[in-house]
Amino acid sequence: MSYDKENIASPTLEAVTLVSTWEAYRVIENKNNFLIIEGYNKYDYKDLFTEKVIDTDKVLWDLLGLFYNLSDCKYAHMQPEINSKLTENDLKLILSFCKKYGLPCWCDTPAVNLCLPYQHSNDITKNNMLYNLSPLGLCNSFVIASFVTALHRLYNDFLGIVAYNKNSSLLLDLNPLITEKGKKYINDIQPLQDKNGLDLFTPSLYPFTTFWEHNENRLQLRCNNLLHLAIYYLCLFASQKAFTGGYIKQCSFCGKLFIAKRKQERFCNSPCTRQAYYSYKKHH
Repeated sequence: MSYDKENIASPTLEAVTLVSTWEAYRVIENKNNFLIIEGYNKYDYKDLFTEKVIDTDKVLWDLLGLFYNLSDCKYAHMQPEINSKLTENDLKLILSFCKKYGLPCWCDTPAVNLCLPYQHSNDITKNNMLYNLSPLGLCNSFVIASFVTALHRLYNDFLGIVAYNKNSSLLLDLNPLITEKGKKYINDIQPLQDKNGLDLFTPSLYPFTTFWEHNENRLQLRCNNLLHLAIYYLCLFASQKAFTGGYIKQCSFCGKLFIAKRKQERFCNSPCTRQAYYSYKKHH
């Protein structure tokens, strides 16, 4: 028996992520005086987490855009300092992300690695036979300062990829995501990359595992949360020969970042359009 290795089918890899399905989200302070975002249901009980196939890298770009728009709290080195510097606008931006996507991660106390499967600080819960069932084994909140720290690491890896690419047009395409400090970081890291190559930190936080979905005959990649998923798409971005995702633009109407197919695009179309913009300008 012989085979043609060039015609062997490669399985399509889907990214399956654990996503929270809470009805609403709010900012509260925990017993250690850390601000956290908590998911809760207003009315009836329902499944609080679900596994979802997410086949778009938009969550990565939205997380990077979120970091870009945060106040200078993002540059603090210690989580207590980040917590004390969070502004009302920071909280509003992070809540907006949660309302759109769900919780990006979960931890009930300050944590360093948010890509781990959730581990509750209460040992009694761990010993419960229902630990692996939602919601007993999973948390409905995350410490905001820990999340900002994780975003900073994700953002630095993103800058490292841009620096390693050494493509001036790539830097221009992604310019709305790169802060002034980010540009300095790119210039500083390039000599190190010339010597040591591209070294990414976040992909080492927790390994990605694959499994075979026998009902659909597909190979799937399991991500523990949305932050873990964003790191997966960051790895794909790093593996590209060239950036082909479009142009990172800032909407002229609402101000949010979006990926445009053409350089001339000005509006995100979700929900902003050129017509809506000029109608608003006409009546204001």
